[in-house]
Amino acid sequence: MNGGTKLVQVGVFRPVLDTLQAAGANVDAPLRKSSLDRFCLDNKEHYVPVNCMYSLFDEVRKSEGIEDFFECFAQELELQNLCSWGEAIAFTPDVLSACQLAVKHDNVIQTHERIQLAIDGTVSRLSQFFIDDPTPGRDYADYVSFSYMLSGFRLAGGPDWAPLAIHLQSPQARGLDRLLPEGSDTRIYLGEAATAIVFPTAMLAESMLGPAQPGSIDSPPANVAEAIESLLTSTRPGPLGNMNSYAEMLDMSPRTLRRHLAELDTSFSDIVENWRFKTSLRLLRNDRLRIKEIAARLCYANPPNFERAFNRWTGRSPGSYRDRLQTLESGPK
Repeated sequence: MNGGTKLVQVGVFRPVLDTLQAAGANVDAPLRKSSLDRFCLDNKEHYVPVNCMYSLFDEVRKSEGIEDFFECFAQELELQNLCSWGEAIAFTPDVLSACQLAVKHDNVIQTHERIQLAIDGTVSRLSQFFIDDPTPGRDYADYVSFSYMLSGFRLAGGPDWAPLAIHLQSPQARGLDRLLPEGSDTRIYLGEAATAIVFPTAMLAESMLGPAQPGSIDSPPANVAEAIESLLTSTRPGPLGNMNSYAEMLDMSPRTLRRHLAELDTSFSDIVENWRFKTSLRLLRNDRLRIKEIAARLCYANPPNFERAFNRWTGRSPGSYRDRLQTLESGPK
């Protein structure tokens, strides 16, 4: 959405209200003073003005004496429960897919929010920032957005996962330490231009929730994009083949396959590119595999083609990335 009105989905702040009500707090006054009382807040997908949410957070702070939003609400802010947007990202197959989906649809839950993924060798950064001026209550919106982002990473890394570094737009962060496991060496930077989580690039290949629930039997590919990726994973080293060959394997015409992929907002080349990147991150962790063997497993015609692609993805050569990764994993904590 360009310029003009800035909107937020009810699901972003609904857990704050639910937590307060469960604790016996009266939320009527904050809702009235923030003007949110004139909106129906039962549907998490409904939009309301962003400034009303800011005002709500500020009124909650004043009426309930709450300064520490992290301590009070972070545990209730779970990505998979955040509207259909959050559920869609939580149930992607891996962290790379989750980040790409979040970036592509960054203005859905908050029309003034922007999300960016930056990959720099062994370290990557997922950033989000608001394109409006700071106002009372916006710091707490920053905390809320960060909490959702952190909960997303913990779907892949586990409940005690900690990032390499945290950046917050807010100049203060009361209670942030309570979100980190004891003994964490996460670096924290306040008053930054964007809120960000810095993490090892290798994590992009880690699984998110995916289509199967924990403990269930693995599900077959749910769509043609997942089917193609499954076929790529099963492919022996050698010529990769083009989209037409995969259409034939899937018993459909190239035109039909192209249409199905367009409906999924992807393409054959995008699927191949992401599969190669994620697989390369996994294979490079095995120092017994030579670069040319990895290139072959990824169906590159020769190692230089793989090296150029990996440099495009991460800004480093595969060998440099592996050396740096081994240094980080073997160095002092």
